[in-house]
Amino acid sequence: GAFAPSCADKFNIGFLGNRSILNVSLTRARKGLVILGNRDVLQMDPTLGSMIRHYEEKRCLSSEEDFVEALEDFTEQQEFDGGA
Repeated sequence: GAFAPSCADKFNIGFLGNRSILNVSLTRARKGLVILGNRDVLQMDPTLGSMIRHYEEKRCLSSEEDFVEALEDFTEQQEFDGGA
């Protein structure tokens, strides 16, 4: 029979699809956690999709524009403080 790949088959989230590796990468964060990626693609994975919904409910997600602005502000503050 014919095989029609699902939308999820067209994208590869690499090691993030491995729950053990994902768990290690998330739990090793000491001061903060930044996940950059295409939300639509990441949500195709059940674990990441659940995590993204959780962060949405907690209002912990930022747009690309907000993230870049915050990063620029942080960088400027670090330069002002002498890199401390």
